Amino acid sequence: MAKELQIPPPATLDPNGVEMARLWIADRGFHCTLNVGMYENVPGLNETNAWAVIIGDLTQHVANGLSQHYGRPREEVREELSALLAEQLAKATPPSRGGMVE
Repeated sequence: MAKELQIPPPATLDPNGVEMARLWIADRGFHCTLNVGMYENVPGLNETNAWAVIIGDLTQHVANGLSQHYGRPREEVREELSALLAEQLAKATPPSRGGMVE
């Protein structure tokens, strides 16, 4: 049985709340489901920019969590995450498997 995390309370209270991503480590690999296309019909909004904001905000939350869990300064953790993320994005990696589903 998969170990799901708790849904944040504001997400359970907002009738317009939308799940944007699910991330899993399973079967010795990384697996995800993304809600790509969410911003497709929003005039004046670039979806690539929207995802950059989502990923940036997620990075800030990870930095907060690591800082609290390990007792390290938040800014130090955030800077380390930023540097490692830039390295990871620059690496040539094999194409992801999977595709779009409705």
